[in-house]
Amino acid sequence: MVLDAETGIPEYVRTARLLLPKVSPGQEVLARWSQDGWYHRSSVVHSCGDQSYFLQSKEGALARVWREDIITEGDDSSQEVKEEDPIIGAHPLYPERYCPGVVLTITGDLQVKVRYYDGTEALVFREQIFLIPAQKFERDVAYLLECEERWVGQPVVARRDHTATFHPAEVLRRVGNGKQYRIRWVDGTSVVQDREWIFGKWSWSRALTVGDYVLAPIRHSPLTFLPGVVQGTSGTVLHIQFINGKSCQPEETHHCFWLSEEQFSTAAQHYNSQRQRGTVEEEDEDKEGQGEEGSEEELDESVYSSDSSTSSL
Repeated sequence: MVLDAETGIPEYVRTARLLLPKVSPGQEVLARWSQDGWYHRSSVVHSCGDQSYFLQSKEGALARVWREDIITEGDDSSQEVKEEDPIIGAHPLYPERYCPGVVLTITGDLQVKVRYYDGTEALVFREQIFLIPAQKFERDVAYLLECEERWVGQPVVARRDHTATFHPAEVLRRVGNGKQYRIRWVDGTSVVQDREWIFGKWSWSRALTVGDYVLAPIRHSPLTFLPGVVQGTSGTVLHIQFINGKSCQPEETHHCFWLSEEQFSTAAQHYNSQRQRGTVEEEDEDKEGQGEEGSEEELDESVYSSDSSTSSL
């Protein structure tokens, strides 16, 4: 990779910033977010005048993104797709998220078969993929793997599947294609958990408001977290209705993790399913919460980060 001697920026990046057309406030685009390395549907909020832009995600988060990490509908509309072309495409397992892949075959019904960077293969429509330069593909894949690896060694809050509640843990290592991790609970036992149900320093964050879905500690057991809905706000304090039916309880915004509507719905369904299995799990959950050592203050020093506070955006 050729780097500019003065700035250290790859030459193809400098060229892209010079040649790619500008985007305008209000324009809908696809953009790579540094938080997780994936491409998300976003809208342009402001041009910084140097080919970087402030964008807003569908969830309301804001970020500054450079033009080479922004894709518009017109960027590849006139280009022909061929086998082995590097692309950014919609991932079949993660709705409305896009990532690097390679075209394997082209069918006659406006579909292409793609192998994504994580090994997943799927048929997608032509309008769901965007051609990118080979250097861009390599750079994006490298950053995605870096984002996945940086969770290793981190203190987190993760779901115990058998109780459907969330508790402190530590990430030990990536498993398989990087979408799962082996985590260790405070009692020393370990399990494999999907990345979607692990929260910590690198989790998505946004300013929280009424109606938002969150993962928050329950008051009687601060090391047990449950999903809930923000019912009201007062400064940095949130009033939350949890999925277990408990009444609203005030909670500081920096103690909460933002959840997408899909995450909340899935978590609530799993919680209700576990509760229907009987009262044994309910009683075990209470005992587990009472037996946990530590406090919210300890979580402040580990799981939470000022860089990922839900009130920072």
